[in-house]
Amino acid sequence: EIYHLDENIIINIDTGVENIITLTDNIGSQPIIIKGEIWKAENQWYNKEIARLNGVYDRQILGCFKDNKGNIRYITNKTEGNDKKLQITTENRNNFAMDSEHKVSRFIVERALDIRAGTVAFNKNPLWKQKVNIGKRNNQNFVQLPIAKIIDKTRYKGEEVGIKVFDHREDHTSKCSFLG
Repeated sequence: EIYHLDENIIINIDTGVENIITLTDNIGSQPIIIKGEIWKAENQWYNKEIARLNGVYDRQILGCFKDNKGNIRYITNKTEGNDKKLQITTENRNNFAMDSEHKVSRFIVERALDIRAGTVAFNKNPLWKQKVNIGKRNNQNFVQLPIAKIIDKTRYKGEEVGIKVFDHREDHTSKCSFLG
């Protein structure tokens, strides 16, 4: 199928924690916001469940021995490789994330096709997740959001239909607008 896209119609995407995606364009359409609540809830549950399982495994002592310094070391189910529940929990969380990434990236590309946008620009700061310091809980939620994977999936899906997807560096200020 041939799409008649206009490279001058640009979709701009800002990413964040509360609103994982804020989608605007340069033709005056209503902005679209994709909330990050589902990801945050999933990440919170996952972190809590992994901590709980680790605590359970740590309490399941199979035996102990003294190391060469005379310290007592414990052998637990976790150290014996009996961590199947951890693996299943992580696999389920990763499957949720991958499914969500594909849905969001597909939505972005379909939106671009609807308005004939030939360009999608993600506002991105270099090392933005590494330098974030917004409190322990918010850091944990933010760093686990799959922004880079959403960008990659949007890029390959966009290129299949002729949409150019690129990262717009936004490192000169923390509050930039592509309109201004």
